[in-house]
Amino acid sequence: MEILKSEVSLDSFWDKLKTSPENILILDYDGTLSPFTPDRDNALPYKGIRDRLSLLKNSITTEIFIISGRDIKTLKRLLGLKSYPEMWGSHGAERFSTEKGYQLLAENSVIKGLRKIKDWISQNKLDQIAELKPAGCAFHWRGLADKTAQDVKLMVKNYWEPIVSDFGMRLHLFDGGIEIRPNCLDKGTAVNAILSNFTDDVPVAYLGDDLTDEDAFSALGDRGLKILVSEKSRSTSADLQLMPPIELFEFLDNWIQYTSFKQ
Repeated sequence: MEILKSEVSLDSFWDKLKTSPENILILDYDGTLSPFTPDRDNALPYKGIRDRLSLLKNSITTEIFIISGRDIKTLKRLLGLKSYPEMWGSHGAERFSTEKGYQLLAENSVIKGLRKIKDWISQNKLDQIAELKPAGCAFHWRGLADKTAQDVKLMVKNYWEPIVSDFGMRLHLFDGGIEIRPNCLDKGTAVNAILSNFTDDVPVAYLGDDLTDEDAFSALGDRGLKILVSEKSRSTSADLQLMPPIELFEFLDNWIQYTSFKQ
């Protein structure tokens, strides 16, 4: 574990967590709860994550949230839990909670754009690398040859960059691909929506690995603990860095130790 900001005290955070009647744990999925793999359809969580999430789901003081670029249907399949926490999929364009069920938050212009994207994928025979979502589409080149990856990147950018704003969407590079998604929704807007239901003094931590998680770090600001889960160092606004999966497990186990459960 590496502290990235000298003013951050993890011990102080744990002390506050111990005594707080409620606290918030927000988790990314790919690269955080699961390792990266070219076989995205089978990107299962690290062994032991399901047990820890199931235990935390039964806490009486911790509220868990998962925010991911994945769509919620896929998240549920990969997580394989008996009971799910609140989840925000497709970078905040989808929401699922036990109380309200499933909600799609995308505008009609985005849905129109998705129809055009779907046709374009078919015309250009990109089905094998395209991940269509309810409010966007990601093109993945992880595992492909460098030239093929560059060709895909240029093909998507050259066609979509001039017109994507017409559908209220934007292009966004991520680790291993490029994505077309709504321009007014991201992991930061999801974090803001979550935090709006809690007072400012509630302890909160966000764990993420990718550039898309920087939007969440920015939204969280000084209100909580921003944690980069990554083996690699990079420019980030995170407060500390964990090496997956061992240090991730240690962090979650500490959280379990300091939260409260029904007797």
